[in-house]
Amino acid sequence: MKFSELVEVAGLNGMVVEFKQGVEACGIYGENGMRAVIVGAGFQDRKLNNLVEVVFDYSRFEEHNKPLENANHYDENGNATMTYREAVGYDPEETHCFEADDEVTDIFVFFDVVSN
Repeated sequence: MKFSELVEVAGLNGMVVEFKQGVEACGIYGENGMRAVIVGAGFQDRKLNNLVEVVFDYSRFEEHNKPLENANHYDENGNATMTYREAVGYDPEETHCFEADDEVTDIFVFFDVVSN
């Protein structure tokens, strides 16, 4: 599924996702294995339809996500010394734009909280 198709999913808001390794190239808080709830999604510009904004809420999964934070921000010597939270700050709700033609499954999968 492409991000352009994601905005058409009925009942999308409230769905839980688990991030995959591909998210690490996006420059957001989410890292491989972390979870969040989608609280919004839509085209950034309805005329162009080339970027899809997705709003993630991490607050429900604080205990799960915090141990998965990795040092991925680099100091002046090129050493990974800080987590995203330490370098940028942490906001439990985050909006990120994805290319409309990018594959959702490269970034996250839908996660069934009840069975896992």
